[in-house]
Amino acid sequence: MFDAYCPTCRAVGLYGMSRLRAHPHSPLGIEHTLVCQCGVSVPVLPGWGPGARPVVRPLPGRARTASC
Repeated sequence: MFDAYCPTCRAVGLYGMSRLRAHPHSPLGIEHTLVCQCGVSVPVLPGWGPGARPVVRPLPGRARTASC
């Protein structure tokens, strides 16, 4: 499971291995690419905890969940 933030739908959620599309090497380490429920590719660097997520105010009327 991966904990990731999608900037498109502004959702934080847990993504399973079925959402994993690629894991190339980058200068910062291995970068996993996940696909959000909204269809957008989300890059994830292992070791980035919840404190490293960008702070984004939620959209009015939308819950901050993994469902888009």
